[in-house]
Amino acid sequence: MNILPHKSWHVRTKKNIAKVRKDEAQAAEEEKERQRRIALAAQEARTSFLRERAGQRFEDTATTEVPTLPLEKVADIIQKDGHVNFFQEIEDGVIQKNKINVEHEEEKKKEQEDYEKKIGYLTYLGQNSLEHSKEKPWYATISRSLPTAVGTSSKLVSKDSDGDLSALKEAKFKDFHDPLKDIRKYLHTPGVKAKLDKIALKRSNDQLDSSSEPKRLKKEASTEKLSKAKKKSKKSKKKHRKSKHKKSKHRRKSPSSSGISSSGSEYESDDSYEKKKQDNLAKLRAERLEREKEEGKKAERLMAQMRGETIEEEKPREPPPTTRMKQKYNSQFNPQLARQNYDD
Repeated sequence: MNILPHKSWHVRTKKNIAKVRKDEAQAAEEEKERQRRIALAAQEARTSFLRERAGQRFEDTATTEVPTLPLEKVADIIQKDGHVNFFQEIEDGVIQKNKINVEHEEEKKKEQEDYEKKIGYLTYLGQNSLEHSKEKPWYATISRSLPTAVGTSSKLVSKDSDGDLSALKEAKFKDFHDPLKDIRKYLHTPGVKAKLDKIALKRSNDQLDSSSEPKRLKKEASTEKLSKAKKKSKKSKKKHRKSKHKKSKHRRKSPSSSGISSSGSEYESDDSYEKKKQDNLAKLRAERLEREKEEGKKAERLMAQMRGETIEEEKPREPPPTTRMKQKYNSQFNPQLARQNYDD
């Protein structure tokens, strides 16, 4: 039967768990109080007995007998007919045969329960292994502290260390509302300490590079040799594939001429790409200069207007004439309109 957890009669509800814990705590307190009262009564009885004994000893030590504690009744092993029976207590039922040691069994049971609770095998209602061990796991005893400076990484600090949680929260709040942080963010400037750390790191890297420069040169030379060998092998494989492919077809050029033409076309394509790139950069630069010029003129007009000077308004430039695109038509669907495709 699957009992829904939100029902009131479910065993492991929060209310039932709290009730069980309360009852267990109350029972433990009652047992503790009972043991305390027993110990107190025994102590008072011992004290009163010792006082009476000491008083009687000083009053009359010769005539009076000193009372002693009553001893436990010992079974008489000698019977009426004179026979000695060592097993009289067992036969009468005073001593049970094969009786277990209760105290030893209780200690053994307690040790077993402690071990099972420690490993988390034995848990009561609403209880886990942490409640018995009273030790928090390692992931619950660490917290991330704030970085000491801008650009420094945070470190894991134990909660039990000098760094207090309230102090960390206050430092985090101050760092969040620090106006210098916003200024550095928008100006893209690091702090003084971060800048000095960066300079020191750069110097150390330069020293390491200067010490390892011969090794680096050797490594670069070896890598260049390997790259050249790889390029050479790739070119030879490519030529071999092309010659193989062209042997199977007729009316083609020789592989050597095709290789030369392909390499020439590659160089031409690279040159055209670089030229196109330079043209685009020049065009973008001209547009930027034009925009800056227009903005400067706007600023001058605004300042002159604030000073009260008269400004001659410039005539707006006429946009450059744009060539009208000539529409082309398909001869299959619009044969009468497709004639203009060939009219120049």
